[in-house]
Amino acid sequence: MEGSATAKRTGSKVPWLVELKSFCSEASVVGLRYLTNPSASLIRRCIWVLLLLAGTAFTIYQIQNRITYYFLHPTNINIRVQHVQEMRFPTVTICNENVVTLSGAEAIGKLIVDRQLVKFQKCEV
Repeated sequence: MEGSATAKRTGSKVPWLVELKSFCSEASVVGLRYLTNPSASLIRRCIWVLLLLAGTAFTIYQIQNRITYYFLHPTNINIRVQHVQEMRFPTVTICNENVVTLSGAEAIGKLIVDRQLVKFQKCEV
């Protein structure tokens, strides 16, 4: 058993590492494909590692900064007070859109009052 474990580590690549290299070569993240490219020089791959780490760090910083700013609930209020000696008041027109006329309302009111009086008088008798 120990021999097969040693053979796995030395003779063949670890399966998850193969999958990771395959993912990196096919991913659309710029730089991952150059990071796992075996034909690239070590210096070139180190530069890509640094660039990817810097980009990731800057992205994390921006996300954290915006989330913190969002939860602070900042408000920006500018108030400017102007005192004017004389103000023009706008012309106001009140339009009566009521279809009931005063004379009609009075007639209906008188009719209702008369009926109530008649009912009241009937109850007293």
